Amino acid sequence: ARVQLAHKELLSRLQVRWWFGLGDPHAQHNNNIRYSLPFSGKPRHVCQAFGGRYSHTGRLHYSVDVDLPPGHQVRACRSGVVQALCNTHDTGGPSRKFSGMANFVHLLHSDGTVGCYMHFQHNGVTCRLGSKVKRGQVIGFIGLTGFTSRPHIHFHVKKHGNYFEGTEWETVPILFKTTNSKGLVLKKGCWYENRAGVAAMTRAAPKTKKKKAATSSAAAAVQGAAPASAS
Repeated sequence: ARVQLAHKELLSRLQVRWWFGLGDPHAQHNNNIRYSLPFSGKPRHVCQAFGGRYSHTGRLHYSVDVDLPPGHQVRACRSGVVQALCNTHDTGGPSRKFSGMANFVHLLHSDGTVGCYMHFQHNGVTCRLGSKVKRGQVIGFIGLTGFTSRPHIHFHVKKHGNYFEGTEWETVPILFKTTNSKGLVLKKGCWYENRAGVAAMTRAAPKTKKKKAATSSAAAAVQGAAPASAS
């Protein structure tokens, strides 16, 4: 584009600023979708769920962390196209100074939202930028990169917002596929098994004196839930 100035002296005062983000700022999450667990094999422990105090605060509120041993396969929770990835980091630890050092994969979903998987090992991402990934497909191997105190897979789904309004992106509430159409909210301290794409709780969290209702309200946050859908 060309900009014509009436007075040349204004040229020295001209400033141009621009921003961009990957994703559709008008995307609306399809609440009919039921996600698969990001792992297979024996049951695994959820170390942090929605609203976890350790790091799932602010716009990361609707995130889940599942303990996995180093080198364990990470599988896609939903089909999509690889929008972005990082495969080069080899450091991590329980300090926010490592926040930008996690290896990751971002999958663009059919509704414009993005599934984000974090903490892959160095050179542990196996999918390619721009490639199509199917639900349940292996996308990499877990490591200990980025801000983390233990090897685990971090997963959340986000939608992009408006940069100028201060809403660059935010996570959205999601439900995992189970034996009924209502879906499942993963709970901290529970163990889950991936049974052919269906999440099954195999061990409940230890009982505590104080009751927490955070996860029960999370399911209600998914508006207009309908029978399970896969894409």
